[in-house]
Amino acid sequence: MSAKQAARCTPHTESAAALQAVLAGGRAPAVGCSNYPAGELSLALEAGAPFSVIESNYNLAAREIETGVIPVARRTGIGLITYSPLAAGFLMGKYTLDRGAIPKGSRFDVIPGHADTYFKPENFAAAARLQNVAAEANVPAAQLATAWVLRNTAVDVVLPGARETTHLDNALAAARLANSDLASPGTRERVMTGKEPGQL
Repeated sequence: MSAKQAARCTPHTESAAALQAVLAGGRAPAVGCSNYPAGELSLALEAGAPFSVIESNYNLAAREIETGVIPVARRTGIGLITYSPLAAGFLMGKYTLDRGAIPKGSRFDVIPGHADTYFKPENFAAAARLQNVAAEANVPAAQLATAWVLRNTAVDVVLPGARETTHLDNALAAARLANSDLASPGTRERVMTGKEPGQL
């Protein structure tokens, strides 16, 4: 059972008690939460929420959990599942700052809120550098972006969001790529900043 981010009008103690009752009654073997920011997650756990796992968005363009959710998960011992390693397709380089040019039927067309999350100059720059690094290495950008998420030892499971068999093939190839130099923190820094590791 997964609890979405609770409404702020619901006390954490009330939510925790309800979730504990679900477990005690055998109605679910485990309880997790989805998209809780670090502060809310900490408060929920302190109130007794029996979470064993949290699900969070995590990719090259959405790294907020590195300084929030991940430290909380490590400190409390709960598992971490991440989703959208390709940033809903944003990292594939098919979008521009012009929201009027969003392809019909794409995830950003179906869920316009994605643009509010990702359509920032620094993210477009990172997506372009990802394409360049992948091209230099002759590796699909989708595999490299997913491999970088898999490389993070704080992440227990990555949900690739595969809608086609080719997406699954890319995810499996990314798993093989995850321990290579291409998925190293140095390559990540190059993609995110445009600089080599240690360069000022």
